[in-house]
Amino acid sequence: GLFAADLLRRIGWKVMVCERSASDLAGRGAAISSHDALTPILHGIGIAFDHSNAIETSANICIDKRGRITHRLQIAPPRLATAWGRLYRPLKHALPPDCYRPGLQLVRVEPAPAGVAAVFGDGTRIEADLLVAADGTQSTVRGQFLPDAQPRYAGYVCWRFVVPECDLDPEFRIAIAPDFSFFLAEGQMLHGFLIPGL
Repeated sequence: GLFAADLLRRIGWKVMVCERSASDLAGRGAAISSHDALTPILHGIGIAFDHSNAIETSANICIDKRGRITHRLQIAPPRLATAWGRLYRPLKHALPPDCYRPGLQLVRVEPAPAGVAAVFGDGTRIEADLLVAADGTQSTVRGQFLPDAQPRYAGYVCWRFVVPECDLDPEFRIAIAPDFSFFLAEGQMLHGFLIPGL
């Protein structure tokens, strides 16, 4: 949603981001990965972002339960791994404060003379030419227009957590860095990679 708003503003659109949460979302995620194409897009928005903000990775590795690498697959182009807050905060701050409205719970979308109207739980109604719905897995917009599209269990649980680098065994840290690491067990997946500090 923030990417769409920032990019639309750059080409002259008037934008309004309506966020369900009333709190800052920088702490909602731990890490995010992307490709090198991310850098020129951020520069186009006016955000200074370089490889000091991310860790470049060029291989996926699979680790067994003893911590040994069993498979290695080179990936191209390399991927960039960074902390969620290092993307979220600059994207949010690139918008003028009057373009960002936190704490608005979308109830429904309906036609409007100018195009579309977003109706919120507090009675706020915003009309626009275009609505970009970036409201997650429990999307109000998807529920309204595609009610049969429901999340389904993929057959496994992916564990996500952050461990300070100083808590890793030094030999293990050297063995896995800077690759994307996978540990696969029945019904579970651990996916690990290094990220810069928040």
